[in-house]
Amino acid sequence: MSSYSVSPVSSTSTLASLKEAVVNLTPIRTECDAAAARTDPNYRWRPRLHLTATRGWINDPCAPGYDSANKTYHLGFQWNPHSTEWGNISWGAALSRDLLAWKVSDQPSMKPTDCHDSSGVFTGCMVPTAIDGKEDGTVTAIYTSVSRLPIHYLKPYHRGSESVALATSTDSGRTWARQAKNVFLGQPPLGLAVTGWRDPFVARWPAMDSLITKGTMYQNSGHMYAIVAGGIKDETPTAFLYRISAHALDKWEYLGPLITVGLNFCPSPRWSGDFGVNWEVSNFVSLSTEDNLISREFLICGVEGRLATTDDIRTKGSFRATNAQMWMCGMIDPLKVLPMSYQFGGKLDHGIYYAGNSFWDPIARQHIIFGWLLEDDLDIQLRKKQGWAGVISLPRVLKMHILKSVTGAIACSLESIGSVELLPEDTNGTSFTVVSLCAVPDLRLHQLRGRRFSLGTELAGFRLFPESWGQWEMELSFAVSGDAARLGFDIVHSHSERTRVYFEPASESIIVDRSRSSTISGTRNCQEHAPHTLFKFARLDKDHQSDEKTVLEDLRFHVLYDCSVLEIFVNERTALTTRVYPVSGTSNGVRLFIEREHHASSGSVMSQILSCDLWPLSLPS
Repeated sequence: MSSYSVSPVSSTSTLASLKEAVVNLTPIRTECDAAAARTDPNYRWRPRLHLTATRGWINDPCAPGYDSANKTYHLGFQWNPHSTEWGNISWGAALSRDLLAWKVSDQPSMKPTDCHDSSGVFTGCMVPTAIDGKEDGTVTAIYTSVSRLPIHYLKPYHRGSESVALATSTDSGRTWARQAKNVFLGQPPLGLAVTGWRDPFVARWPAMDSLITKGTMYQNSGHMYAIVAGGIKDETPTAFLYRISAHALDKWEYLGPLITVGLNFCPSPRWSGDFGVNWEVSNFVSLSTEDNLISREFLICGVEGRLATTDDIRTKGSFRATNAQMWMCGMIDPLKVLPMSYQFGGKLDHGIYYAGNSFWDPIARQHIIFGWLLEDDLDIQLRKKQGWAGVISLPRVLKMHILKSVTGAIACSLESIGSVELLPEDTNGTSFTVVSLCAVPDLRLHQLRGRRFSLGTELAGFRLFPESWGQWEMELSFAVSGDAARLGFDIVHSHSERTRVYFEPASESIIVDRSRSSTISGTRNCQEHAPHTLFKFARLDKDHQSDEKTVLEDLRFHVLYDCSVLEIFVNERTALTTRVYPVSGTSNGVRLFIEREHHASSGSVMSQILSCDLWPLSLPS
């Protein structure tokens, strides 16, 4: 094992200059805020920028979408307003003009009744039209109506326990009205033994429409398509595919399973892990480059039943160890029996992010996705004490990540990375275009930024905040060379609390060390891990010809912190979200570091900090 040395931090005089440099930054928290955070358990770890319910438990985001008639975004969520534990699932509602500031309803927008959804209103989607397709200011929710519990992929499935239902709204989803016969699909497809059948997603899908209707009278008909997530017992997780008329949202035609991968399909143990035995909230998304030269079909899925070690279950908890937010790229092939076949895939987020639910935003013209951020790192008593549990992520944009002229990776072979597609750029197979999927922060979040705090590369070490910040953002980049063992930063919460985030080149890993994040008992502090590599690129001369030398890409961290939520994005392709619970719910600063190999030669190129920009964050006034 190599031994490490740590780069020295800034001198005392430099720290003094940092204090002077940031004195004019607008504080994110008032003294009243800070005092409340120290004394009020409801307030201490409650995010200010992320969506939370007024009270109780929340989980999956439901029916995200845009109501063009009222120029309003809707984001629902599964909600138990009566407890900080799962149960009595209703829908909560939040409305926004900009995806930044949300007005969260104090009462459910749709809740179980004896006649409807007697055991729960589960996850669904929103179609921005009336049931008959008219754009008259009515929007339609299509969701899972539950009449019997428990429902779990390890338990016998009872037909009729999950149904597909609909409701309409004329106030952008603030309230939903069920139809007289709101359940229009009462059970899964006949002849199939399923492990689950829920969380419908409905949208237009031109690529699938071209495949299904080719050579028929319905060719280019513009049908809508739906998938209902689940699995076939003892065979495979899947999404069940339906075709719908855009003018009759309650008339569905079953087409068959979308894809069959088999139980615990594991194309890449390190880069994706397995795809479980049952799927939950699943979405299909078509993405293209701006020049339309590359287009791909993607399936986003919440995965249940992943293989896990006893140690993983002990340290992370059963849900975290066996569930994951995943994605796959699939080829739609007219010569195949099934509409979609697997190409490559991975995790959309390597932390506590789950149940991602997306929609096409006609304003920004991009696919927006929200996820549920778990609260299971707090024990039951702490959740009860704070009075709420669960957070909805900040908006992220689903996009293809394209890198050209890639010749290798920092340690592994390109062919071993199962979460990317390699498109050869030459006949020798030495240079590739790398394609992957990512979900990155929506650029509209820049409106939350206060004044930038930017330091030059000579000021390595501690970045001191002007006071304790509860919400902040950082963009940090390193040039990485062979001397580096670890490169990253500490989030300093107090003199005794810190969270360490770093990249380890030898193992190609992002690691979040939470062992010292909180001094409060009852908080889980296991490490978070994500596989991540840096790519090597062909270096081109002025005539765009390779000079047979390569350059390694820089390491880039993008971090968003909000009281107890830490969203980390690395090189715009690896996401890891986690929770931290420092006593104050704030941070005092960040400490940058490079741990170097002792055996690095004295004449070798040294890794270095290239830039570090920090912003306090607050909602626009």
